[in-house]
Amino acid sequence: MMGKILGLPFFILSVQISMAQTTNKQANMQLEVMRQALLTKDYDLYIHFMYEGALENFSSREEAKSYISAQFAIFENSGIKIKDLQFSRGSKIVSKGKTLQFTVLQQLILSSSEGDASLSSTLIGISKNNGVNWEFLGANTRGKEEMLSIYPELSKDLIFYPSTTQLLNESENK
Repeated sequence: MMGKILGLPFFILSVQISMAQTTNKQANMQLEVMRQALLTKDYDLYIHFMYEGALENFSSREEAKSYISAQFAIFENSGIKIKDLQFSRGSKIVSKGKTLQFTVLQQLILSSSEGDASLSSTLIGISKNNGVNWEFLGANTRGKEEMLSIYPELSKDLIFYPSTTQLLNESENK
């Protein structure tokens, strides 16, 4: 299972959401809505929360939705299911320009016939309207310096957590 997980496109990791521990109630509510959208495969709603800068990689929102849907189909066709999404370690909210930004440690729990695994990385929340609405961007395996070079609009004061993959338990059916 570890090989399958490590080989999957890391774009998928950017969709990991669960109840975060931030100080902003709006951010927490929107993270939970995005989490539920992912768990119920409502990719139209999920795309609504994607960071605008990440959507620029696609010609349209519909193309982004199709890509995400196809990536999750690869998961399922490989026998990997999303079991849960969790957040912890919400950072303080910082300002840069006209945005508010924060990070959380995101953990995607996957299940397969070989057992469960956890993929953890940094998720960045960005608000352009003083915390009313939030967009989210997954750092995946990228570190702080790489993310700042790709997205210079991010604050250098953001906290980045190490990306990890951990086998939680092995199936007795191996």
